[in-house]
Amino acid sequence: MKELNIKDMTLVSGGVQWDKVGAGLGAVGIGLALYY
Repeated sequence: MKELNIKDMTLVSGGVQWDKVGAGLGAVGIGLALYY
């Protein structure tokens, strides 16, 4: 159970980090689209 809990926590924290990265890339993509 402990291993599963650690993996779940890692997936959740990793998901949050990837959401931030995705939002950042999305903002950059929109900026480039508007710039060009």
